[in-house]
Amino acid sequence: MKNRIIAFVCCLLFSPLQLAAQFEGVVESKNLTTDETGLELQYVMTMWVKGEMVKIVIPPMGQNPGTTMIYRRDRKMMWTLDEKDKTYFEVMLSDESGGGGGKGLQGDDASAAPKITGKKKTILGYSCDQLILRNGETETEFWGTKKLPALLKTVTRVFSGMSSDQGGLVDDEITKMGYFPLVARTRLQGKVVESSEVTRIDARPLGPELFDIPSGYRKQGLNDLMKKEGVQQQ
Repeated sequence: MKNRIIAFVCCLLFSPLQLAAQFEGVVESKNLTTDETGLELQYVMTMWVKGEMVKIVIPPMGQNPGTTMIYRRDRKMMWTLDEKDKTYFEVMLSDESGGGGGKGLQGDDASAAPKITGKKKTILGYSCDQLILRNGETETEFWGTKKLPALLKTVTRVFSGMSSDQGGLVDDEITKMGYFPLVARTRLQGKVVESSEVTRIDARPLGPELFDIPSGYRKQGLNDLMKKEGVQQQ
């Protein structure tokens, strides 16, 4: 379920668009997802952004432990931290860099392109347009703004070329249109099953130490990770 949560949030935030400026600061969002049993889980995600570095923290939810991920495009590396065991797992990132990471919609999927409804409202002081994306039985409502190009550009460069399993690109159609989604709600048969709403955007300087592995953490191997996954599933 963790990968599904991360992928949904990244669908909102990480998609290719070439713009000039960079963003440095903190972004928070309140989110809702559902587990395998249909139980609703709510949480706050915090993201720190600086240059080619992003750190994401998701708190514990139900039976799922909290997750801390550090993305270092400058080192072509992603670390997933286990704060309980003081360990981390390392994954190499693709060599691809900003611009053109997403394939977009092709063939039959083109009919699922997002539609601008013409409705507008202001969120966090930013003028937003409503967009609707329908795909099979699911419908996602977005409220996107074109007033945050620096934030979109910065996270794009960090996450370009990544697969959804790495927490990377999922669907970049909204941001290809120039929108940074501040709100997204996905409904299945009329019920909200996933949602994310950005609640704070705080542009400010950040120390580089935020994006390093904390002192005392031990690197995990693949066998260590598989053993841990097996224990958690029992």
